[in-house]
Amino acid sequence: MNVTRVIAVYEKDGEKLLHEYPINKDISLDRLKEIITTRDNDPEIYQIYPLSMSEWMAFSVFMPEIKELDLAKVELFYECFA
Repeated sequence: MNVTRVIAVYEKDGEKLLHEYPINKDISLDRLKEIITTRDNDPEIYQIYPLSMSEWMAFSVFMPEIKELDLAKVELFYECFA
């Protein structure tokens, strides 16, 4: 199965998708599990998760393009599409 994982950027307090940043496929599922707080029933991390400040900081280490986002104006989510 071909899986696409992204950091989705939405306008704050809105539903408008502003941008999607693809997560490099070289980042292992185990590494993602270290970063994202997931539910127990989601071992492959297929569900949508809002990202906390610490999760955003962890992703920004290998996704420097998200460092420039103004978190006062946007909300970030981890999303997965199969």
